[in-house]
Amino acid sequence: MIMKISMQQKFFGNGRWLFIFFMAVLMGVCFFADQGFAERRVVGLIEKVRVYPEKLFFYAKLDTGAFNSSLNADRMKFFQRNGKEWVRFTVVDRKKKEMTLERPVLRISKIKQRDGKVQKRPVVSLNLCIGRIVKNVEVNLVDRTHFIYPLLIGRSYLKGEFAVDPAEKFTTEPNCIVP
Repeated sequence: MIMKISMQQKFFGNGRWLFIFFMAVLMGVCFFADQGFAERRVVGLIEKVRVYPEKLFFYAKLDTGAFNSSLNADRMKFFQRNGKEWVRFTVVDRKKKEMTLERPVLRISKIKQRDGKVQKRPVVSLNLCIGRIVKNVEVNLVDRTHFIYPLLIGRSYLKGEFAVDPAEKFTTEPNCIVP
């Protein structure tokens, strides 16, 4: 028994090598995790956003708790075009520019409300721009008139590009080049 303990002590050096190995692994994990975060642009809780190609301008809330984005839409009308379901809707941007848009309906999402009721919302594809990043993302259309911000940006847009600092707002101007 005494021989066995002294062999372990010689090999591990009273745990010194194990501790050094553990710290090296931990430092490596921290270094690489920091690299991924460093590539992300830090933006605020509220940002200026453009919708292309219409060049609509909104103040939007960035919500890491929501997967998809939501846009305040009024006068939604569903119709058929070439055998597919489309939706016509009206939006009013920050500059009070009212515009009627038409987009194919990708799907109907079912959102559970706080009161337990399920709300059905059409989901369309929109090009959103924050800073110099433009992404085509799914956006559900809903009446957001009771909210301060008509556009909510979810994780599907933010993922991999942005880190949200809730203490900041308006950190960048939308300046995207859209082909």
